[in-house]
Amino acid sequence: MWHSDGLILANAHVVDHEPLRVVLPYGDTLSARVVAQDKHLDITAPAVDATDLTTIGIGESRRLR
Repeated sequence: MWHSDGLILANAHVVDHEPLRVVLPYGDTLSARVVAQDKHLDITAPAVDATDLTTIGIGESRRLR
């Protein structure tokens, strides 16, 4: 979850089927829609209709091993 209002970032090749569903960590399943996608860059931005969702922290690629 990228933003607490339901915006998600994912690889485009993972989100290539309909209907699109998102399973939250506590088990709820929500319908989602794709709001932006770039298959060339393999990124997509699906969204769910929800608020106050737990988001991910932003990492630093320099710290990867």
